[in-house]
Amino acid sequence: MSASLKKRDNLVARRQTRPDKRGLGALAAVLVGLATPNVASAQQVTGALERLEPAPAADGFLTVPEPHVPGEFRPGIALAFSLATSPLVVEIPAGAETREVTILSHQATIHTLLSLEMWKLVKVDVDIPFTIAQGGDALPPEASRYPSPSGVSMNDLRTSARVELFHQRGSVPSVALAMGLWLPTGSESALTGAGSVRYAPSLIVGGTSLRYLWSVTLGRRFQPDSPDTLFGSELFLGAAGGFRFGPFQVGAEVFSATVADSRVSAFSGDTTGLEALGTARVAFGSFTVGGGLGVGLTDGFGTPSLRILGSLQYAPPAPKEGPQPIVAWGAAGPGEPEDGKKKPTSKEPKTAPPDKDGDAVPDKDDACPDVVGAPSEDKKQRGCPPDTDGDGIIDADDRCPSQAGSDSPDASRAGCPSDADEDGVFDIADACPSEKGLRSDDPKKHGCPEVLRIEGQQIVLLQQIHFVSGGDEVDAESEKILNELTSLLGEHPEIARVAVDGHTDNAGSEAANIALSQRRALAVMKALIARGVDSRRLEARGFGPRRPLASNDTPEGRAKNRRVEFQIRKKTSQGEAGWVDGPID
Repeated sequence: MSASLKKRDNLVARRQTRPDKRGLGALAAVLVGLATPNVASAQQVTGALERLEPAPAADGFLTVPEPHVPGEFRPGIALAFSLATSPLVVEIPAGAETREVTILSHQATIHTLLSLEMWKLVKVDVDIPFTIAQGGDALPPEASRYPSPSGVSMNDLRTSARVELFHQRGSVPSVALAMGLWLPTGSESALTGAGSVRYAPSLIVGGTSLRYLWSVTLGRRFQPDSPDTLFGSELFLGAAGGFRFGPFQVGAEVFSATVADSRVSAFSGDTTGLEALGTARVAFGSFTVGGGLGVGLTDGFGTPSLRILGSLQYAPPAPKEGPQPIVAWGAAGPGEPEDGKKKPTSKEPKTAPPDKDGDAVPDKDDACPDVVGAPSEDKKQRGCPPDTDGDGIIDADDRCPSQAGSDSPDASRAGCPSDADEDGVFDIADACPSEKGLRSDDPKKHGCPEVLRIEGQQIVLLQQIHFVSGGDEVDAESEKILNELTSLLGEHPEIARVAVDGHTDNAGSEAANIALSQRRALAVMKALIARGVDSRRLEARGFGPRRPLASNDTPEGRAKNRRVEFQIRKKTSQGEAGWVDGPID
């Protein structure tokens, strides 16, 4: 018995450390002799003892879920059987020595698993478990704190859902988030139910190929904790890997759980369950038979000395672009008739020609011998995955499969034509390819800004800034222009200095108009600075009526001459480091 357990002087007191599966029995026996009244009033140990949580139906492993969701609307059903030997053994004192008492020498459980994959994105599943047999030693009085469960009992029902956040792309794995929920349908006294709702968020990462598959899951299970329950909240981890050959799959799976209570030492042998399994599966059409044999590697509650698993599942084949199903035993191979009868030939080769990727296109004719493809009359595409637009990026990875493009580090733009300003209008059709703009039916405006644009050494306003009549206060209707100017300067740090130039018509004296244009230019400059534009990048100039665009003899001409212009006076390749005060060199 551990030193920490020896320090406990009250069986029903809140525990300072979670006992191992042997230590609690030993402690109970010691305290019977030291504090009989307390033992008599102690609650009996309860909880859901079974540590195995089967993977959802139609997944690739027995105990570890996969992140992939390959089906558009793909159901799955499975039956799983688990036999655990010696999942609960404790030590009790016998004079000066201790002896082991096997509370449960065996526990056999059957799981009915139902699942549904939708939209190649979401998978929901239900696990309906029943313990069909369990039992152990006749318990001595010192071990009366433990129940003696036997017979048939329902376990806690589990339902869960997962969402595939990132689909596998080449060697980059799939990633999914999952949420599990256990309903208290089991029996606490039979050690098949926790007596309360439990839930567990988790992260799943995994990959699959024609020959290999793997998956890792990490999560936390939340549940109420008390001195009389076997388990409180836990961290759990599962990892699995497999190798496929024909209809067969062999692999290894490991799953573990440890306490997630700051008062308890996690990751120790007596607070952690850890099991390792060797597994095998074989497919017959849409049916798959699987089995596993494993051992417990720690002394945590519920960890058996030996576990035997068996499963039978049904699921329609997954689509080709998703995780590849196991090739069915006895199914027709590529190019073979479904009835299995070979057509007579004048000369039948003794062996099939080499075909590394198994796509029914012999390597000698296969333009892509290492990648599964399809037959084609085009020798350059024969045996290669489809590439409709011929840009070298297969349709499965091409976000613009009907438009020739190029590869991109951004997976959402792989295979799409270039879009330098990232405004959603491809450069080939963008009238303003270096400036973010809007779509337009007018080809000359398609992809161009609505308010302003850069043309050479000038920022051209498509809508003029207006002021209060006769004054230098910017009109409220011009706020949008000022905001667009601020955004544009933020997107172009290479613009080191912009001159804000004010202009007027010739109504009134020239001196008054020059002063007014200067004040208006300053007002625009201050408004831009207030919006976050660095003052080092701006200067204000007033020219009054000296630079007209049109004749001042007509109202229309005078309206054109009353304006604010933005001249780019300096550019830099240094970004902000190139913004300096003072005169332009």
